[in-house]
Amino acid sequence: MFVNKIVSVLLFVIGLPVAAFSASGSEGNPPLGIPPITNYNTANLGYSPVNFVTTYDRYGRLIVGNNNSVMIYDGTNWSFHTVPGFTVFGMHSTEDRIYTAGYSNFGYIDLNASEFTYVNLLDRLEDEIGVAEFWRVYDHNGVVFFSTNRGFVMWDESSDTLEYFQLGSISTGAFLNESGLNLFSEEGIYRFNDELASFELHPFDDINILYDDDRPAFVLTLGEQDKRIITRYGKFYAIVNGELTLLNELGDFHAYHAKILHNGLIAVATLGDGILFLNSNGEIVNWLTESHGLSDDTVYHLHQEGSGPLWASTFSGISRIDVHLPATKFDINYGFNAEHVLGTAVNGDYLYISTNNGVKIVSLESVTSSSSAPVFEVIEGLEDIAYQIIPYNNGVLAKTLGNIYYASGRDLAENVMRVSLNQLSVCNKSNHIYGAERYGDLLIIEDGEVIKRVETGFEIAELSVVAPGEVVVVSFEDEVFHITIFDKTTEEQQLLKSDEITAEFEVTPIDIPYRIDSQPFLITDHGHTYISSGNELYLSDYESRTARRVDKFHSGTAKPLNIGNININNIKKFESSNEQEDDVRRFVVSSSSGIHIHHLQGTENILVDRLLTSFLPSPNENSLSQIGNNRFIYGSGSELVMFTYVPNFGEKANFRAGIREVVRDRDEVLYDITSRKIQGERLEYADNDFRFTFFSSDFLIPNRNRFQYRLEPIEDEWSEWSNERIKDYTRLREGRYTFNVRGMSSNGLISPTVSYSFVIMPPWYRTWWAYMFYGISFALILYSAHRYRLSQLLEVERTRTRIARDLHDEIGSNLSTISLIAELLKKKKTLAEKDYKKLDNVGFLSKEMTESLREIVWFINPENDDPGDLILKMKELAERMLSGVKYEFRVEGSGYFKNLNLEKRRHIFLILKEALNNIIKHSEAKKVTINLSLPTTDTFRMEIEDNGVGMDLETVKRGNGINNLQRRADEINGKMEVTSTAGKGTRIVLSAPNR
Repeated sequence: MFVNKIVSVLLFVIGLPVAAFSASGSEGNPPLGIPPITNYNTANLGYSPVNFVTTYDRYGRLIVGNNNSVMIYDGTNWSFHTVPGFTVFGMHSTEDRIYTAGYSNFGYIDLNASEFTYVNLLDRLEDEIGVAEFWRVYDHNGVVFFSTNRGFVMWDESSDTLEYFQLGSISTGAFLNESGLNLFSEEGIYRFNDELASFELHPFDDINILYDDDRPAFVLTLGEQDKRIITRYGKFYAIVNGELTLLNELGDFHAYHAKILHNGLIAVATLGDGILFLNSNGEIVNWLTESHGLSDDTVYHLHQEGSGPLWASTFSGISRIDVHLPATKFDINYGFNAEHVLGTAVNGDYLYISTNNGVKIVSLESVTSSSSAPVFEVIEGLEDIAYQIIPYNNGVLAKTLGNIYYASGRDLAENVMRVSLNQLSVCNKSNHIYGAERYGDLLIIEDGEVIKRVETGFEIAELSVVAPGEVVVVSFEDEVFHITIFDKTTEEQQLLKSDEITAEFEVTPIDIPYRIDSQPFLITDHGHTYISSGNELYLSDYESRTARRVDKFHSGTAKPLNIGNININNIKKFESSNEQEDDVRRFVVSSSSGIHIHHLQGTENILVDRLLTSFLPSPNENSLSQIGNNRFIYGSGSELVMFTYVPNFGEKANFRAGIREVVRDRDEVLYDITSRKIQGERLEYADNDFRFTFFSSDFLIPNRNRFQYRLEPIEDEWSEWSNERIKDYTRLREGRYTFNVRGMSSNGLISPTVSYSFVIMPPWYRTWWAYMFYGISFALILYSAHRYRLSQLLEVERTRTRIARDLHDEIGSNLSTISLIAELLKKKKTLAEKDYKKLDNVGFLSKEMTESLREIVWFINPENDDPGDLILKMKELAERMLSGVKYEFRVEGSGYFKNLNLEKRRHIFLILKEALNNIIKHSEAKKVTINLSLPTTDTFRMEIEDNGVGMDLETVKRGNGINNLQRRADEINGKMEVTSTAGKGTRIVLSAPNR
């Protein structure tokens, strides 16, 4: 069965949907060479199926159809899903569905289903059509067509209908244009009529040429004068205004699929010969095979969305070809044969490359052109290893182990001088060569002769000429020096010819305020020398002999993004036609992490413009050169890598981020990428530990994609950029939440924000009905407590009433009886005189006890709890005790005694009684004033004043009366003040809380 499928695939004919094309010149086309290629095969996927077709879904994920499954790739993870018949030949993606055509299946993958769901429309055909293989999918005005080798099945989702059109002997070389769906047949072109919902035949002259050997035709609409490009086995045709013209013979290439790329080239998939790249005239301008990095030479399908990568579905894997990147490379496949690239230099019309097997030369035009292949040649006479090459006059100087050579163009190299040097540099103004000998001498060379020698005393590792006689050097001890070379005659800082080889000079250390972590590199620009070391850049100030740091180099985007410092191994100044401001300097920095473009505004700040070449291999040290406007080249191992500086590169890419999965409590999947996204989902309260997993659709360098996230409303600010793809939240309380995430691609593009919203319901004990229950229960408790308190108070009142009645009835009557008996005994004449006195005492005490008992009964009786009753009782007491003494009883304020318990009211009453008793017994007062102040506040005040004899409180020892007053005042948390002066009376003031 598998062999039959493969044979069928190799024989079926294929059409191509319409592709927009805009003509572009050589500047818009990438130069010839190998673009970055990444393969997904057995090593990545675990097995190696035959892959037939690729597309993207609405999340930016790659969808692959092959002979074993449907594979989905989100930049990090692959997932595998089966469909009926297993094999998928064609696919078409919409917002909600991915339509497929394959073996024993045509239908769609439902992106809104709760899990991976495939709907096979083959089961819904009313009549058996006898077709088992469906090849391609076309979407025309919302109606989907599935092609077979006999005709088309039309699926109209709006009316939920399927219709089969059998068209006889046709080709599946179908295409879409402004006229609708078209396909080629032996009779002509069948065109679908929307109004009649049927196919109409439009005869086409000389059509038989398209069917040599029953090979397929691939139709590409270029949009230029209704121009159609048709690729055939071994031929490349153009149809312009109805005329068929042979543009180019393709030889024995078996063209199988074709795609117009975003850059204007036409990519042609072949069976066994890789991918051809043609221009609109049918000329082959590039060719990629397994030897260039493809996963297989048998290519079934090509897919490119927007300006993104070109995906090639092959017999043994999937190849991602980054034709959209402004980069390419040259290796042995393009005639560049070297074991290691040591350096590059550009002068005139040529690029010079120093390698371990000689210096090679190639014309700049051939390297940067998209229409001709470059030719790399070894310069005759420079077959030795050239450790350094630098531009000089119309060519380059090359430093070998013991010689200095000069080469210009393809001419024979000239041996300038036999000398062993560590470093070379050239003074552009004087055209002198500066070189550093191994053991420290600095040489100035003219016409192959040493005219000046500076014995520095230290070994020189790096050398840069600022001006004639002005040199900045770096020692092997990583120290930086400024050297001024003098002329003996004038002693001015200029260089003149001299018969003396040894020159006078001055060495001044350049003070760098920070520690240098690695060997510095020097670059001179407009009379300024920049010193780079590690990730630092310094500007040398010759007058003060100091260097100040400009800023650190970081890898990242225009907004400095600290995602790890880079380690500089070369830095160069470059010019650009885009440069507009005089105080802006641009630097291209070669580092261990790739190539970085930097802007220097004045001398204050380094701005990273874009992390351009993180997708390219790391450069070899000192191999970076500018080869044209915004274009650079460098060596990486044995290859040459070329890239173009494109400001804001990547902004045209369709970069997106997405949420792959939301899981609660480790095992409850709330959402995954294949399920319907439910905004505002209401979740029952549980442990509420959440894990969010996210991804981005940038496939360039997935492990360099970065993310920011925040969970509203508990996080107001975005997180720091990180390559972490998982975020956990624990113990979330009830409420409405929205998780936001956005991505940053490897070239600095930021995706739109993606959100997932959900609601956590409160636990049952924090719901509104629970709080209502709590309120009702609390109210019932309060009511019960109130009822209990009332019952207790009533019981107390009943008890007080009973006690008062018992005291009055029993003890009171007994005391009255005692008093009556004493009176009766006093009437007898037989008692002695002393017995009469005793009976008088008994009668007096019984009356006192009766009066005290009445007061106790009065206080105990609940009927006397009214706040005003105490004032009346106090007035009665004053009237009774002060009979015969002039007195005043005044009550001030509108308040009254409130919230005073029985004990407090009794102490207040007894304080008044005790005070009045002291006045009667001791003061001999003629007048007594009682003021009772009852404001509406929480305090009251009672003043008792007499005009009696008074007393000296300092000399007279306090008796029990004053002590009793103080003790009772303390019992009610009051304050007692007694003032008295002999002969002027006494004043007692009580202040106490009225509660």
